[in-house]
Amino acid sequence: MPVLTERAAQRRGQQLMFVALTFAALLTFPMLGVWDQPARLGGVPVLWLAIFGSWLLLICLTAWLVRHPAAPKSEAPTESNSINPDPTRG
Repeated sequence: MPVLTERAAQRRGQQLMFVALTFAALLTFPMLGVWDQPARLGGVPVLWLAIFGSWLLLICLTAWLVRHPAAPKSEAPTESNSINPDPTRG
C-alpha cells in the first residue's frame, strides 16, 4: 500500500467523512420514508432493498476509497519534470 503524504491523508479523511455523513443522511427517517411503500420487488419489500442496497453501496465506496491509491492532481515542478519557461537559462 502506498504511503500517503499528509495532504493526501487529509483529503482521504475528508472523503471518508463525506461518505459517512451522506449515508447517515440517506438512512434517516425522512429519506427512508420515500421507500416505505407497500410495493414489493421480487417478493422483497422496497424499503428493505433500499436499506441493504445503500448499505452495500456504502461498504463498496468505503473499500474503494481506502484501497485506491492516492493520485496527486498536480505535482510541484522539479528539475527533472519541469519545462524551462526561460529559454535563455539552461
